[in-house]
Amino acid sequence: MRSLTLARIVRVFAVLALALLLPLGASADVPVAPKPQPVPVAAPAVDAAEDTGTQKSAFEAADPSKLKENLEPIPFLVAAYLVIWAALFGYIVIVHRRAVKLEREVLALRADIERVSALAKKAT
Repeated sequence: MRSLTLARIVRVFAVLALALLLPLGASADVPVAPKPQPVPVAAPAVDAAEDTGTQKSAFEAADPSKLKENLEPIPFLVAAYLVIWAALFGYIVIVHRRAVKLEREVLALRADIERVSALAKKAT
């Protein structure tokens, strides 16, 4: 029963690893659509008396050409998550092996106790 749960854990981690690695490998083969060019935004009309020259208008502050996403570190983030999941998986496997070994030792000790108690009953 315990090996069945370990097999399920292995399958889940394999599916997670494939789900995370496939998009990274497929991104080189998939054609990328050209990015749309930003549309220039006209500045609102401002009276000369109101224009102090120090304040930016709402249109200048929200200029989409100045807002660019930097997605270059995403593969490193995915790699870091893979390393963490691999370490967690390794830890689970090690703990599972130790638990199985400990269970075997407990069963062996119980068998020894039963054998010694049976010998003590025969001796008396």
